[in-house]
Amino acid sequence: MDLDSGIELKLKFVPGRKVFYTLETQLEQQVQRGGQVLRENDTTFQAHLHQRVIGTDEDGSGHVVTITTPPNGEEDQRQIVYQRLSPQGTVLDVSGMNPTNSFALPEEKIKKDSSWVGEIILPLPQATQPVRCATEYLVTGVTTFNGLECVNIDCQVEEFEFEMPLPNNQGTAKVLMGSHGSMLFAPKEGILARMEVETVTSPHVGQVVFTTSTMITQEFKAFEN
Repeated sequence: MDLDSGIELKLKFVPGRKVFYTLETQLEQQVQRGGQVLRENDTTFQAHLHQRVIGTDEDGSGHVVTITTPPNGEEDQRQIVYQRLSPQGTVLDVSGMNPTNSFALPEEKIKKDSSWVGEIILPLPQATQPVRCATEYLVTGVTTFNGLECVNIDCQVEEFEFEMPLPNNQGTAKVLMGSHGSMLFAPKEGILARMEVETVTSPHVGQVVFTTSTMITQEFKAFEN
């Protein structure tokens, strides 16, 4: 793959194509008051993601259905989400959940050390609505992952502050949030190959700080028949 000549990073929607991913979410939660740790809790979730392209539009957007199941395949715990996505990863339509997108691809071609800023929408454990935040991306090179030639991209959300409503109309909490990680994108196939992102949120309620670190790892495993 030659980055010097410039490469487009766009999702490609091939009708009928099925992609299998694994997903791991690690949650670390901590409650502090006045610098003293009151409670800690660590949890890990694993899931399988099966994505299928069911159609495309003239504007290049694609209709995608994602089925999420536990690794043991229990049908009663599966979740089904429909999304219409732009080639840059923007959610244009969604059913079954709040609209969220974990990455934003650039309109222009990229080269080594190219950078851009895109808006993503992230769900938060403490919030009823997802949060919009600007993410900085930097192309760092190329690599191969599970047979796919990929562009390696660093991504970071500088720490920022926002207000979050508390339950039962008890006011608002000041929340600090930041995120960093990396992603591998396969330009030829037009799919995400791997993403690992850690997001840290810290709501402040009086002297109590609720800190949550969420590490999400999504990995391409195979194209399915």
